[in-house]
Amino acid sequence: MELKKAFEILKKTYGNHSRAAVAIAYTPAYYRMLRAKVSAGNSISPRTADWIVMKAKECLAVNS
Repeated sequence: MELKKAFEILKKTYGNHSRAAVAIAYTPAYYRMLRAKVSAGNSISPRTADWIVMKAKECLAVNS
């Protein structure tokens, strides 16, 4: 799954990006920085990327 899609799934599930950040144990500021990096085409650490994708997949599984 692409990170941009994962961020959108989390936003849709939790209502906004700030709630999504808190739900996956990140501060809203850190989550915002990660989204900005991804939007700009920069990479983030594989471990962080895997965590975000895993949480988005969990949301999809629960909402299916």
